[in-house]
Amino acid sequence: MKTKNKKFCLNVRFLFKRLCCVAILCLLLFAPACSENKEDNPIEGISQIDWENVPFEISSGVNISCWISQTNVLGKDRPTIEKKQTAYFLKKDVRKLADMGFDHIRLPVDESELFSEDGSWNKEVRQYIHDAIAWCSEYNLRVILDFHILRSHYFNDTENMTLWKDVKEQDKFVAMWKKIVGEYGQYPIGLLAFELLNEPVSGDNPDNWNKLYMRVLTELRKSQPNRLIIIDSGDHASIKGLTSLEVPANDKNLMLTFHSYTPYLLTHYKASWLKLKDIEVDVNYPGQLIEQSALDKYADNRELYNVLRYYGMDKDINGQYTTFKVYNQEVLEEGLSVALQKSRETGLKLHCGEFGCIDGTEKDIQVAWFNDMVTIFKKYNIAFSVWGYKSNFGIFNENGTVKDQRIIDALTK
Repeated sequence: MKTKNKKFCLNVRFLFKRLCCVAILCLLLFAPACSENKEDNPIEGISQIDWENVPFEISSGVNISCWISQTNVLGKDRPTIEKKQTAYFLKKDVRKLADMGFDHIRLPVDESELFSEDGSWNKEVRQYIHDAIAWCSEYNLRVILDFHILRSHYFNDTENMTLWKDVKEQDKFVAMWKKIVGEYGQYPIGLLAFELLNEPVSGDNPDNWNKLYMRVLTELRKSQPNRLIIIDSGDHASIKGLTSLEVPANDKNLMLTFHSYTPYLLTHYKASWLKLKDIEVDVNYPGQLIEQSALDKYADNRELYNVLRYYGMDKDINGQYTTFKVYNQEVLEEGLSVALQKSRETGLKLHCGEFGCIDGTEKDIQVAWFNDMVTIFKKYNIAFSVWGYKSNFGIFNENGTVKDQRIIDALTK
């Protein structure tokens, strides 16, 4: 009897050990997969938007900068750029933005990334855009597809700009948009909007842009009568440029966009591509932007002294620098008056397509400025897309971690 009980116990123990081994093996096999695929799961408590039955409405978003636009920040050669592009922006990043409270992305794309010289597609970049739209669709984010830089038009290189002088380049611009709409016009109007050109610089003749964008708009409306089209002003998307932007009275599926980096000394502090790169002073916000001591520091360097005066002081009626610039929420709000007036005149909504601060700006000042800007946008129901995602203006580090949670909080409040 004792022997039988002993054998029975041994069999039970053996069976128990086998079951434990199987259980552990299952955990090893399936637990990692569950963890890795967490990003594929719906966000808890949020139902999927029925994209076919909603308008394109946005509030707070992020520019996915330097992914398929201005890619020189990723490397100096194509293989390096292409390798980094594949991991720069992924589905898990879209989920992260949605979890944080953002409701859209602005997706800048350059002609040189999307099309070869002969006009054929870059198939990889074409697919990147499809992927991004699909990811955003799943996580309830809308997408603005922004044609950022053309071979014939780069907003920071007006000397080599040929778009306004060459009719063939204008025809090409229209043809590229027809091709883009042929590829992406399949997506619901509630999910995807098109921005025709980032920061057009039409020089002394705003009609250059007015006529060209109307050509594109007329062409797109043949197949996309209800798609939201976003229009920049013809002066670097400046607020004052909206005064000369002609808007068709019978098209209400438009949105007017502007960019705001005021005050420039704060938002572009020590920017490497500007003369500001050599200026190192205390910048204040809110309040008087710089002190007299900042000017005194460069008294023996007239070039930098004049640069600092330009960004930090106001001129009187005689054209003389007499007073230091002061910025606060009230001043920033007054700076939007032209845009608000244009919105009232046209009945169209406003979008701030870009605003942001470079890394060199002191963090507490950045937070104060972001809080005031977002407060103003919310007050007037102005949608906004922060510039940018990563790199020197980004809200994320290169590894995807948040640079300053206070700025995320300000943008999503």
